[in-house]
Amino acid sequence: MELKKCFSFISAIALVFIWMEFTVNNSEENRHFYAMSNATVIRVAEFKQTFQRNLKFMNKHSALSKNFHLQFGGISVHRQNKSSNDSNSTTLKSCPVKVNFGSSIKNPMIHLRNDRFLFVIVKNGPNNQLSSLRDAIFLCIMLNRTLVLPLMFKHKTDRQKRNGNVINIAHRVDLDALGRLIPFVTLDAFRQSCKGRINDVFRVKALTTSRYRGYEEMLNMTIDEFHHSTKRNRAYALPKFPLNKNLTKKSYFKLRATKEEVLKAYDSKSFDLITLSSDLSEITPTDLFSEIRRHTPHPLHIRQMASQYVDDVIKTRQFLFVHWRFDRPDFMRRCLHDNPWATPRWMKLCKEILSFRPQDVARAIANQTTKYGCSDVYIASPPTEAEFIRNVSNILRQNYHLQVFGDIDLVKYLDEYFSSCDWLSSNRNDIQSTIEMDIGTISKVFLSSDMSSWSKEVLFTRNASEPTYRILSAIRDVLRTEDSPT
Repeated sequence: MELKKCFSFISAIALVFIWMEFTVNNSEENRHFYAMSNATVIRVAEFKQTFQRNLKFMNKHSALSKNFHLQFGGISVHRQNKSSNDSNSTTLKSCPVKVNFGSSIKNPMIHLRNDRFLFVIVKNGPNNQLSSLRDAIFLCIMLNRTLVLPLMFKHKTDRQKRNGNVINIAHRVDLDALGRLIPFVTLDAFRQSCKGRINDVFRVKALTTSRYRGYEEMLNMTIDEFHHSTKRNRAYALPKFPLNKNLTKKSYFKLRATKEEVLKAYDSKSFDLITLSSDLSEITPTDLFSEIRRHTPHPLHIRQMASQYVDDVIKTRQFLFVHWRFDRPDFMRRCLHDNPWATPRWMKLCKEILSFRPQDVARAIANQTTKYGCSDVYIASPPTEAEFIRNVSNILRQNYHLQVFGDIDLVKYLDEYFSSCDWLSSNRNDIQSTIEMDIGTISKVFLSSDMSSWSKEVLFTRNASEPTYRILSAIRDVLRTEDSPT
């Protein structure tokens, strides 16, 4: 059986079927969906080593397109459709940075069939959406299908959602870098090529009838196997992929990231699949995924804005960056008694975090600046934590004589130097968060937040040799010292 032309899958938290336990424990909230061989538990440091090793390999073997290809060429790289305010790969008037709203690459490293497509519906926060995109790229390569650029959505706590919930993917991913790896098309091109129809759906958990109908309305497309069913309500609940799996709302479909399991789940035995030359024949899913990560960095204009801010405002790259993730409207809501996340472990963690005083956090940060010889600190946090972080910053300035920077300084800088960028005002919160991630990437020392996809994205992007530590661990170290007998 060969799958039809126009295919979609619906993600759960990140993307669905490629399951990997990430970070330091096996808790449910720390699982991310990344392509790893044999579904082994690999810690951050181990994956970073693989990523760095493959980066060196790619620099050495730059002519990958000659060694790593698919049997059916058919290059199909399309520019993303532009809004009235967006011009493709041109400098916006008076705006000091250029935004690439498409890709000018005509010869990607990996050639995929241009008559078969795969589209992913991403979910949850921005960094989980980025994980979904990377998983979709992996699946496109395994199934020899052209990627359809997904819709990207603002975070549910974003105060600018009233300006529109969708943000242009060009503000999340460097499309030129992506275009160097694989071909892709826009949603409009996908809709036109498939005549407004999605032939098959792959899902990872049970979804309601209204959810499927909502996807049809959002995409302005119909789903064949549901639309033509005489028992539409029942059909919506039972798509045929994955094969022979009755999923529930709380049971996710898990699949190891091997070609054999992917093809079996998609019933794609007749597809013309990936072939490797002799020097790359031993490439693993982990190696392949490291290449996908390398070709999906943040957009160049975002990285330029972050670098310019660091050079003009902080004036040194020997600074310490803190990510404080623990806001009450989002992270801490998992500790509400009626929330399914409210396990005893979560309740204990929330109680601990709520007990931390500004002076505890400040002392922990100061100890790390002393350890690594930093006199400048940048603290990134959700807007709802502004008062708490302001108190921490004041203590760092007054008691430890450190220079402290944060979102207030960044907002002023963006207003002064980038107010002419007409794409910024309606997407300020989302773009500012991405800029802060790249500031964290530049920093000498990074103090991450536990169980945060934001922090994990920074950790994977940073130089593997630069020091990192967890802010909660740093605070516990301080409190442990205070409690120990003299």
